Amino acid sequence: MRGTRALRILLPCLQILRRCYCATRFLSVTIRPTLSYVLPHHCHDHIIMRLFFLFSARIIFLAGEKTQANQEDTKCEYTMGDDVKLLLTVSGGLEDLADDQIHYLFKDALLNRKWHRRTSGSQLYLDLRRTNHDGTDNVANIIADAINKLDYVEYMYVLADSFDVPKIENEDVKYVLDLISKSAANISDTSIDFCMNLCNLVSQQHECNIDVGLSDLPGVLLQSPDINVPDQPIASANAKCISFAVNTIYTRKDVAKAVVDKIIEFTQQYAGSSAFENDLWIDAGSGDGSLLENLPPQRSIGVDTNPTSAKVRCMDYLKITTQWLNKNFIYKDLCVITNPPFSVSSRGDYTPIISFINHSIDALEAKFVAVICPSKFARERIWKSLGLSGKAHLWARFLLPQDSFYDPATGKSIHIHSFCLIFGRQPKDEAEPTPYKSGCHITAKRDKGSYPHISTAELKDFLVSGLSKTALELVPEQHAKYILNAKLFESSCELWWQLNPMQPCSLLNSNCAKIPNHSLGWMSLSVRPAVSLAMSSLAVKQKNTITNGCIMVNLMSGEGTIELEASRAVESPVFVISGDIRYDCVSKASQRIDALKQNNTPQPLVDLIVWDAQNLPLRDGFADAALGDLPIQGTTKKVHQQPVMSQDGTTRGDSSVSLKYSSVLGESSRILRPDGRAAFLSVDHRSLDGACRQFNWSPLNHGANVNLGGLTAKLFVMKRNASVTKDLCLTVPPQSTTDYSSWLMNLAETTFLRSDLSYSKRRDKAVTNVNLLNSFVHPEKKYVRHCYRFTFQNEIRNADAKALEKEIRDVLVHNLLDGMSL
Repeated sequence: MRGTRALRILLPCLQILRRCYCATRFLSVTIRPTLSYVLPHHCHDHIIMRLFFLFSARIIFLAGEKTQANQEDTKCEYTMGDDVKLLLTVSGGLEDLADDQIHYLFKDALLNRKWHRRTSGSQLYLDLRRTNHDGTDNVANIIADAINKLDYVEYMYVLADSFDVPKIENEDVKYVLDLISKSAANISDTSIDFCMNLCNLVSQQHECNIDVGLSDLPGVLLQSPDINVPDQPIASANAKCISFAVNTIYTRKDVAKAVVDKIIEFTQQYAGSSAFENDLWIDAGSGDGSLLENLPPQRSIGVDTNPTSAKVRCMDYLKITTQWLNKNFIYKDLCVITNPPFSVSSRGDYTPIISFINHSIDALEAKFVAVICPSKFARERIWKSLGLSGKAHLWARFLLPQDSFYDPATGKSIHIHSFCLIFGRQPKDEAEPTPYKSGCHITAKRDKGSYPHISTAELKDFLVSGLSKTALELVPEQHAKYILNAKLFESSCELWWQLNPMQPCSLLNSNCAKIPNHSLGWMSLSVRPAVSLAMSSLAVKQKNTITNGCIMVNLMSGEGTIELEASRAVESPVFVISGDIRYDCVSKASQRIDALKQNNTPQPLVDLIVWDAQNLPLRDGFADAALGDLPIQGTTKKVHQQPVMSQDGTTRGDSSVSLKYSSVLGESSRILRPDGRAAFLSVDHRSLDGACRQFNWSPLNHGANVNLGGLTAKLFVMKRNASVTKDLCLTVPPQSTTDYSSWLMNLAETTFLRSDLSYSKRRDKAVTNVNLLNSFVHPEKKYVRHCYRFTFQNEIRNADAKALEKEIRDVLVHNLLDGMSL
């Protein structure tokens, strides 16, 4: 550390000497030849020395000013008496819209802003003026009001304190950690009070406490089974090679035994030790029978549509009835354990899981059902959005150990962050009431490149040690009201106070959050509300302000997210015509829109229809905007590598109607007005980009990357161009007064049908109109020139129109009437 201080003193001196040397060279090379023409030779050295001293004094003076300024900057530390610093997190792809909104909301106090952009998510640093021009401190109210209006920001943090931390070697770790602890202990009470009061002010404005699906689940949280991960692959010689429609994975044998033991231990403790003597156990979706092997042998059965074990019956669990069970088994109550098919995709389709639970609770009247599912399914909003039975109540849950599954084809372990949820028919009494939350919880992160010798655990321990000496009350996370995040990077440690830990602004301010059975984009049928609002805003953003309202068409409704958020895109009325190929999606979307009445929220103007997006029952050129959250090309569902439940409850992987982007975009171009906009979102962005190039669009962006919660999609915003027109001059006899528009129209239709150009299955002609613009009569009246204008369909590009015009000219040359010429 002493060597570092010495270098800080010597470096400015070395810079001064270097500049003085450069000044000497400049005077000797440049000034001396000039003086030889004016003054005698013996005066040259004297004048150069005087100039050298003047330059050196000036250089030393400027260097001293700069050194003093650097020292002042180094000594200046952040205090709450200075400008307030905020950190805002924004999901990837929404930065531009968020920047415009933030600039508008903080314009009275904004001093500076700086973006750190990434594809997955970006961060925005704001410097706000603490006091107004009249001297009043109103920054807290400005921040609290902005949280109610931010539509694209996820979380907001305020800087509580920051201090310098030098980069160190391995032997200096203890010194740096002690420095961090001492600096954390010196955080001012004024800073802590300001952050607490700001958090309280924010929470007071959200007393309604809208559920955004991030709160703790009901029931008991059990300890996860402690199982070691195997080093060698699991033997897979007996695994059948079956072409599954889903990602087929099995539960490891040791994990299956631990899961069954944990389930039996909990249920017996809850229901009594003798409650399971006459019960029947069913392993639904048994697969290789790993769970079945650990159930009571005389009172258990395993069923699967594609079993790989002789002990498992080849049956569809969703078709089992109570009549069949009573006929073949004698039992008192039914207990179900299942590992239903689910996708590893972050936008997975969890419909099969809900179908297994509902069938167990409603149809078979099971006492309880234990379900192995991905962690993203463990949200009550997803259960409600997919229609979980009201008779199913969550009793308990526990996290499965790492690498709990394996691939039956290779035997390699697969890690999927998964839970085991235990649902029962009767609600379980809560063991303890939810404690009142107070105090602060500390989290810590560090830059591994700058501080490789400091672990996150060590950093957190020393921060807690220092902050415990302040006025903060430190508590565990489950009991904390406030969250303080420490970030150690780039030679400094910053303490950021989180203002909205459990309620992201983009969800809290959305209409979807007011609907209890909306998943808020955590499933595959819809995107997040912020992305839906961005699509709507970009699609209706015109050159002039919309005053008379606009008509918007949503090609694929899904959960109705776009319909619920479109009304917030513009201040003028928006009429949304929406549809989906699935009747259940349209029905549930209608119920969600009606549910807004219960929250005293104005209902959006929406008309819902069951349709195919490739064959819209809408007239040409009437819509102002078209939106589409598109699935992967070749499917009809907004899911990726996961099954779809058919109407009879069975799982199917194929689609009855294949989706083509060109057909969807062709219909969108047909219904849009000239200069109308379209916004399309897809993970399959290469196919979407290729389809966009086939039509008469003007791209307004080049496909912005949008984070869909793990998947990276691209958002294409395009404007429909005016219909392409081509002019053709035709020489006719001078005595002729005939208008040949109809004849040319028939000729153009015949040419189009014989050509290779096709744009929409709804189109049987490429030219919509041929009209005579004007006539030119030669002065000697030897001939007359007619100018005809061909107007092409609005989806045809200029290049394709030129190609078709050339074909029409070639056909016309061989079909000219007497006296005609081109």
